[in-house]
Amino acid sequence: MRRTWIIAPLLFAVFGTGGRADEPLVEQVRVAIEKGTRFLRNAERGRGSWEHIPPATGKSGGHTALAMLALLNSGVKSDDAIIQRCLPYLRNVPRQDTYVVGLQTMVFAEIGDPGDKIRIQDNVNWLIESRKMKNGKL
Repeated sequence: MRRTWIIAPLLFAVFGTGGRADEPLVEQVRVAIEKGTRFLRNAERGRGSWEHIPPATGKSGGHTALAMLALLNSGVKSDDAIIQRCLPYLRNVPRQDTYVVGLQTMVFAEIGDPGDKIRIQDNVNWLIESRKMKNGKL
């Protein structure tokens, strides 16, 4: 019986308003995504990467992979000029850091270019080989 008192108001809040109650939040999220996308586009400055921003990790490729992944996940299409301009840089980043290789792999998977299949597999193999084991545990 107690659960009904908790669940019923939640169900009404979600379904009873027809979704109108959270429209301002949806709009705020949409505007925030637009602003973030605009910021990333402006920060790239036609350079083909975001590596002119001082790297936090000291490893190249992280900023570019993270920015590209953010753009792709915010709705920027893989054939967009900014993505296509930055792909050559990302495809040539050396494997030296698990964070960068992981992000790079996610970008390649998101883009879905069949030409990146070997890169994805090579990155996965590198990540497996780079794992740290101690007493048979990861």
